[in-house]
Amino acid sequence: MKRYLFILPLFICSIVLAQTPHGPVSTMKFNIIKRTVEFLSTDTVSFKGITVNTCDGCANYEALKKFAVKMTKVDSLIDKWVKIEVGPDKAEMIKFSETVLNNISTGNARRENRRKLPGFKEYQKAVADIIAGNVTTPPAPIPDTQEPVMTTTPPTARQSDARQVGAAPAAEAPAEESADDLTAISIRNETEKLPWVFIGGTILGILLALYFYAALLKEKKKKEDLKKLFEKQKDKATALEAEKNKLWEDVKALDNKLREAQDKFIKLEESQATERKQYQQKVREARDTPAETPPPAINVSKEFVPIVKYARYADKIDGFSAEELLDKDDNETIFEITITSPATGAFRVSNNRQAQRYALSNASFFFGKTCQYEAFPVADSVIVTDKPGELVLSGDKWMIRHPAKIRFN
Repeated sequence: MKRYLFILPLFICSIVLAQTPHGPVSTMKFNIIKRTVEFLSTDTVSFKGITVNTCDGCANYEALKKFAVKMTKVDSLIDKWVKIEVGPDKAEMIKFSETVLNNISTGNARRENRRKLPGFKEYQKAVADIIAGNVTTPPAPIPDTQEPVMTTTPPTARQSDARQVGAAPAAEAPAEESADDLTAISIRNETEKLPWVFIGGTILGILLALYFYAALLKEKKKKEDLKKLFEKQKDKATALEAEKNKLWEDVKALDNKLREAQDKFIKLEESQATERKQYQQKVREARDTPAETPPPAINVSKEFVPIVKYARYADKIDGFSAEELLDKDDNETIFEITITSPATGAFRVSNNRQAQRYALSNASFFFGKTCQYEAFPVADSVIVTDKPGELVLSGDKWMIRHPAKIRFN
């Protein structure tokens, strides 16, 4: 934004100086452009609705643009011609006029037809007169302090003609003198502008120096602020690193405590398992010891009454533990065991739907050694026992002699 604050005054000054002609060269250039625009206004094919072909009140380029407001793209041509640099040399002015002429009369058929317009020759003559210096601002009237000499003898016709013939060169003398001294006057006027150019350039240089100095200070302050911010973030990162290390040590300590607790739990579990085995061994020994019973009567002969028991799974892999059989079923008792004699029995899959769903959750484990089936089960299948399995009492377990045959509906 600050950059534009310095460029804007220079831009405005350049516009003002460019829009208002100063000096003979600038005035001559303006007159050529003005006369060209007036000539373009006579092209009724390209520009319709133009009723005025002269810009009598045009003293600068802005007024000339207003005159050409209805003429499409002529304002851009004016800007283009204004930007062309023209020196005080007459040849350069002629070259400039030729450039302007080529811009409006070459490029396409419509432009080339402008050379055939009725006012084209008059336009060329007007431009030539401007370059020759014949179009100048009339000088202010100078009061004559001498009394005119009165003659009593009237001039003859020949003398009058001679005076008229002699007066013509005298009237043209200022124009010729202006054309001859055009270069010198232009150089003098341009020289007079140089101090202002230097002053303007110096002021602009000072402003630019101040701007860059301010920018340098701002950049320096920005770097210092960034450095402070970096140091602050660095200290913060160091503190976070220390906190992270502390937390890591705490995690390691907690992990060690967890490992110690796990070791204690494993040892306690092993100890409980050992005690449980010892207790079960004592129970089995107590059960295996035959109780003293009175000898059966000789005449006692009674039929054996079947006993129904339940088991959750074959805990002996190839059979059921006799001491683990249950008297009642529940939602996890998968097998129903019927003891048909003191040494034989039969088993089948329970009809309890909850127990069957429990068995289907891991069929390969529960039915791997106990049952035979041809198709793999699916979820929510109904288990049907086609043939019960056969059991034989062997020590403290009911050993499976023949597995049960089942199917899944």
